[in-house]
Amino acid sequence: MQNHQGQTLSLPGLTRYNINLINLNTMKPKIDAQTLQQLQIDEGNKHLHQMDYNNAEVCFKKALRLKPVAGAYENLASIRRRTGDPEGAIHYYKKALKLSQHPELIQKSIASVFSELKEYKKARTVLKAVLKEKPQDLATIEMLIDNALHASNFRDASKYADLYADLVYGSLPSLPSQNERDHQTGEIIQVSAARLKHDLDQFLYLKAQGVTVKHLDRLISDYESVIKSMTSPEYEKVSLTATQSSLIRPAYQKILFRPHTPRVPRALADEWNIATAPDDNMTAEEDYMQSQLGITVIDNFLSEEALAGLRKFCLESTIWFKDRYAYGRLGAFFREGFNCPLLIQIAEEVKAAFPTIIGEKHTLLQYWAFKFGHFQPATYPHADFSAVNVNFWITPDEANLDESTGGMIIYDVEAPLNWDFDSFNNNGEKIVDYLEEKDAEGYVIPYKGNRALIFNSDLFHGTSPVQFKDSYDSRRINVTLLFGARKDEVLKN
Repeated sequence: MQNHQGQTLSLPGLTRYNINLINLNTMKPKIDAQTLQQLQIDEGNKHLHQMDYNNAEVCFKKALRLKPVAGAYENLASIRRRTGDPEGAIHYYKKALKLSQHPELIQKSIASVFSELKEYKKARTVLKAVLKEKPQDLATIEMLIDNALHASNFRDASKYADLYADLVYGSLPSLPSQNERDHQTGEIIQVSAARLKHDLDQFLYLKAQGVTVKHLDRLISDYESVIKSMTSPEYEKVSLTATQSSLIRPAYQKILFRPHTPRVPRALADEWNIATAPDDNMTAEEDYMQSQLGITVIDNFLSEEALAGLRKFCLESTIWFKDRYAYGRLGAFFREGFNCPLLIQIAEEVKAAFPTIIGEKHTLLQYWAFKFGHFQPATYPHADFSAVNVNFWITPDEANLDESTGGMIIYDVEAPLNWDFDSFNNNGEKIVDYLEEKDAEGYVIPYKGNRALIFNSDLFHGTSPVQFKDSYDSRRINVTLLFGARKDEVLKN
C-alpha cells in the first residue's frame, strides 16, 4: 500500500488479509431523482409557509428542472399571486393544468385570478367549462354567483343562485309510510320550537291561500305532533328525539314552495317622499350626499305592484332556513332561495337611482331578508362589510303595535378600519363598549311599511325594539341589499 507520496506502507499483522483502499465517495448514499425532487418541494413549501418567496421559488424551480410536476407549478403560481404578478400566476397555472390529475381545481384558481383582474368574462368562461364537467359542484356554482355579482350581471347571478338552492335545499321527497318511518335512521335535528312554529304557521297560511304543496296536510299534522311533544323553552335550540326528527325531516330545510314572482313595469315608486329632506325637490341621492353621516330615509319606496309581489314572495316561500338568531328571528339568503326576478329588478333599479353613490362604482354583493317574531328587544349594534346599505321594510303599518319604534337605530360612529368582520359584526359587547367610549349618538328611525333607509354601511346600526301583532302575516320583514365592498371605500379615502 502506498502513501500519498507514492511510498509503500507496511501494515503489520494484516498482510495475510486482502485489503483494498476504500473510496469515500462510494460511501455516500445514492438519492434518486424523485426523492431529490420531493426534498426540493418540501424545502420550498417550508419557505413558502414562512413567506420567504425568493427562496421558495428557487426550490420549486430546481424541482422542476428534475421533472415537470403540477404541484411545483401551482406553488410558483401561488407565489406570483402573493407577490402581485397575476399574469405570471396564470402562466404557471396553465403549465400545471397540463399535468394535473384534478384540472378543475386549477381551472378554478385561474378563474379566481381573472376575477382579481376584473376580467369577469374570462373567469365565467373558465368556470362554465368546469361546471359542464361537474354540474353539481357547489364550489364552482358559488364562484359563478360571485363572478356574476361582481360583473353586475344580476340575472346570471340569480340563475346560478337558483341552481345552488335547488341542489342544497331541493324539494320535498315522497313521504315515508308509518312503517318506513319507524325504522328510519338519520341525523338528529337541532331546532327551536319557535322555528317549528313559524314553519307550521306558514304551512297553515299556504293552505288558507289555496296553494298546492305536496303532502301539505300530512306535514301540518306531523309538525303539530312534534311541537306538542316539545317541553323546552320556545326559543331554545334543542336536539329532537329520533322519532321527532323522522317526522319533520322530509320537509325541514327544504324549498317546498316558491311563488313565481316576475318583474313588474316599475319596481321603485315613481315619486319618493324623502322623509328627512327639508327640500321637496331634493333627490334621495342628494339628501344622502348632503347628510354628514351618509343617510337618507325614503317613504313609499316600492311601487304598489312590487310591494305586493315581494310581500307575497316572502310570506309564501319556504326559504327561512337560518335560525341562529334570538327571539325566533329567521333569515333568508340569496343562495338559499331568497331570489326571484322581482328582487333582481329592485336591485337594478336601485343601482340606477343612485348613480353617484352606487351606480357603476358599486355592485350588489349580497342581499337577504329577516323575519321577526312578534316581540324582540333591541338588537346589538353592528356594521356591514359593504359600502352602501339599502334596508327596507315591507310589513303593513297596522301590524306594528308601537309606531314609535320597530325600526332602526343608526349611530354616528363608524366601525374602525382595523377591525375585522367578526369584531364589527358579531361582537356586540365590544361594539357597545366602543360606542360608549366614543360618546356615540343613536338616531332612531321608527318603523313604517314600505320605508327604506339608504346609509353608509360603516355606521354601526341595529334594530330597535319590535312589538308586532302575533300572527303569521304580521311578522316584521326587512330586506337588505349590500352594495360594494368596505375595502373599496377605504381605498377611496
